[in-house]
Amino acid sequence: MHPQIKKLRDRESLRIWDKSDRMFIHIQINKKEHYTCWERFISKDKRNWIKLNGFLSLQDVWNILKTLREKRENVLINEPN
Repeated sequence: MHPQIKKLRDRESLRIWDKSDRMFIHIQINKKEHYTCWERFISKDKRNWIKLNGFLSLQDVWNILKTLREKRENVLINEPN
């Protein structure tokens, strides 16, 4: 997960596919604010993006990524063979 945080710190955007909810998550830096914060968008089809959060700290982004990782691991564990 550290390479993802490094990308965000370098002002690059991050696009993630959430397999359990079947949606795309896009996290980018908020360019409209004078202090450093990030925005989170979600989409089902990569066309219609909905802005969920506009003022996320790096700790908030870390918690989002951790939650996604836990959901992904939970899906892998509970998948039938």
